[in-house]
Amino acid sequence: MLRRLLWQIAFVVLCAAGAAAQTPATLVADQVALSGDQTITATGNVEVLYEGSRLRAPRIVYDQEADRIVIDGPLTIVQPDGTVLTGEQADLDADLLNGIVLGARIVLDEQMQIAGAEAFRVNGRYNQLGNAVASTCRVCGDGPPLWQIRARRVVHDQEEKQIYFYDARFEVGGLPIAYLPRLRMPDPTLKRATGFLTPSYRVSDLFGFGIKVPYFIAIDDHQDLLLTPYLAPETRTLEFRYRRALRNGFVTVQGAVSDDSIRPGQLRYFIKADTTFNLPRDFALAFSINDASDASYGSEYGFPVSTEFASSASLSRTKRASYFNAEANYYETKSNTPTVSYGTSATTRLSLLYDRRFTPLSLGGEGRFQFELAGLNRPLRTITPAITASCTAESVLDCTARDSVQAHAEIDWQKNWFLAGGVVAGFEAGLAGDYVLTRDDPAFGSNLAQAVPTVATSLRWPVSRQTRSGSQLLEPILQVGYAGLLGDRLPNDDSRLNEFDFGNFLKLSRFSGDDRTEEGLQAALGLTWSHYANSGWTLHLAGGRVFRDRTTAGFSNSSGLSGSATDYLVAAGVEYEGWTLQSRLLLDPGLDVTRAEARAGFSMNRLSVSGTYFYSLADLAESRATDVSEIAFSGGISLSQRWSTAFSTRFDLVADRRDDTVIDLTYQNECIRVGLSWTQRYISSTSATQETAYGITIGLNGVGNDARRFRRTCSG
Repeated sequence: MLRRLLWQIAFVVLCAAGAAAQTPATLVADQVALSGDQTITATGNVEVLYEGSRLRAPRIVYDQEADRIVIDGPLTIVQPDGTVLTGEQADLDADLLNGIVLGARIVLDEQMQIAGAEAFRVNGRYNQLGNAVASTCRVCGDGPPLWQIRARRVVHDQEEKQIYFYDARFEVGGLPIAYLPRLRMPDPTLKRATGFLTPSYRVSDLFGFGIKVPYFIAIDDHQDLLLTPYLAPETRTLEFRYRRALRNGFVTVQGAVSDDSIRPGQLRYFIKADTTFNLPRDFALAFSINDASDASYGSEYGFPVSTEFASSASLSRTKRASYFNAEANYYETKSNTPTVSYGTSATTRLSLLYDRRFTPLSLGGEGRFQFELAGLNRPLRTITPAITASCTAESVLDCTARDSVQAHAEIDWQKNWFLAGGVVAGFEAGLAGDYVLTRDDPAFGSNLAQAVPTVATSLRWPVSRQTRSGSQLLEPILQVGYAGLLGDRLPNDDSRLNEFDFGNFLKLSRFSGDDRTEEGLQAALGLTWSHYANSGWTLHLAGGRVFRDRTTAGFSNSSGLSGSATDYLVAAGVEYEGWTLQSRLLLDPGLDVTRAEARAGFSMNRLSVSGTYFYSLADLAESRATDVSEIAFSGGISLSQRWSTAFSTRFDLVADRRDDTVIDLTYQNECIRVGLSWTQRYISSTSATQETAYGITIGLNGVGNDARRFRRTCSG
């Protein structure tokens, strides 16, 4: 017996069928015998390699005259795309592209298995099986798989990566539940294919029992369309999503159209479109469109739609030391009631912004220059006497149809020095100027000009020490600054809602925009302390307060910024082995809490949990008639390799109600995925109508996706 004799010859006889291709084959076998000059017989661990295909069998016989290979099994053919074909016996042509395999079984991407009494190979592209059964489920013992498809004929198109079933019967646990004259599904290696996706079922208080049946259309390699009809007793809805990848960008359009019983006779809709194009010289062009028929449409259907809609177009460029942006915005607020809403947002806004950092050669440090040109247009509205009585120049409600064009420019410079004893001294100075043209507002003149000079100096003294448990860092901070106001007071369009935190603690103006500034002399005094433990946990504490020589109008009481001295600002943070905790408090001079925020999270192995708490005093200047006290939780747990759950909930502690709760439970194995969901929420923050919805999604794994990581073992 020859031991694994390698015949590495340009097998004229074995590749005669490849005369056109002139591709040699490689034969490996324990024994090879030549009968006359027409027949070659290879026995014992036979392997044949030909054009990327590998054939394994105990015995093969090649007949040169007939140009056929007869194979005694069990045989295995592994094709270049990873498809595995096994059988008991085969009669194939020399290039393994055509022929018949008896007792055939095809394994696609180690997931989909198709077995039949016989399989015909046609042109190396099609595998056709008769009286076949297909499944992606692992079978343990003698029982049937969880699901399978029986068919009179199954055709696998290796080029198109599609599987066709004729006279098919879908079975669950061996019981037939559906008959399909013809069925097509992608093989596991195909990422995108036109066809139906997994349906989902939803039971809702608003719409009753409904079903969503997504249909995916792969238009070409660069674009696709997803249509999802949603049918329920109280609604007829069509959701859609269009995506297109471009050479220099992308386009995404999504939305929905509904005819329901909530607003009979009214066609309800939402649309959201986003596009981005990368242009030469690092420019980017972007468009965004957001619109809906009414404010409650998104909340009733669970779509990502708010009551305020903003559409925009922008041309921008971001470089290492500069930023440019030209933008057009359109804002619209829609209400659930016929009462006209007077929002502070302009209907139309056009803006041009240029921002640049630089280093003065003679001074060092860092300089910054910014220029912005913006135009605002509001439509004329009818103002009722009741609304007019509540209007002031600084109110949250904007009771005018003021139009304006504003030019804003500012330049500033800052630098730090390291002094003896580790003290860090800083200095900054700047000048900002605005020129505004207005109309349709009797409270302001038609031509306004303003200049704001600023100057500040700061001292920091970081001190560290090493202890047995770790290291500590203590840093007191003192900043003294001045901001002046020369000229006219401007209308307030961008400084309405303001926050006080350590992000703006050392700013000379803590307004959210440039239309207002903190005037006069001020001093910011703060202290930070950090501990870095050798065991891995860290603790950060910070506190501070700002003192001013005068009261600045425009800050709400709950912002912590009103008065000649701000509230006390306190912050803390802890991190340890997956645990994180961050909090921020604002305490008034009597040490009562005016605002509080806390965020905690834990992430390790299979568990991820986070929680937030928010509290703020009632403040009519921020359209908040009562205190706000909310707590929210969210997270996910991977219960095992195949079981997982996710949840989120939010409690309104003032109203003593649970506002939104979502619980999802998912099971997946190699051949099926099942998702269950329970949702309970209020239609809006001011509505007493609560909706409860149940959902279920059942899909087949291993069909058009990779589910090998969920594969079961027969032991459990």
